Amino acid sequence: RVGELRRASVGLVRMGAGSSKIARCSNDFELVIRATKELEWLLEFYFDAPNDRECGLHFKITQARHNGRPLPDELVRKMRYLVTIRNKLVHDRDFNEIPDRKAFVEGFASVEETLHAMVPRSNGSYCVIC
Repeated sequence: RVGELRRASVGLVRMGAGSSKIARCSNDFELVIRATKELEWLLEFYFDAPNDRECGLHFKITQARHNGRPLPDELVRKMRYLVTIRNKLVHDRDFNEIPDRKAFVEGFASVEETLHAMVPRSNGSYCVIC
């Protein structure tokens, strides 16, 4: 499968880049945007979420699959919390800061770690039929 080849050749190099960088963001808007962009990338790249720019992140979470099945309920709940904070921060005029920044950072780190653990490790071969 072309997607598998793409994942094997590109993906694991970038993994882990998200949580260490987002924790250093001093601005809540930057923190939320960077975290959810990384989440969106992980879902699209490794979990077959649609990469259509017309659909929202909640929909991508719903559509994401691991071994042909929906993602675990607890993981989905954590991701939806992150996305809800993002949506409020971006769209709600009166919502201008993360209510619990530490919980948001820890939540993202937990989600990112769980998603990374679910990604199959490459055996070093980039051959699709091997």
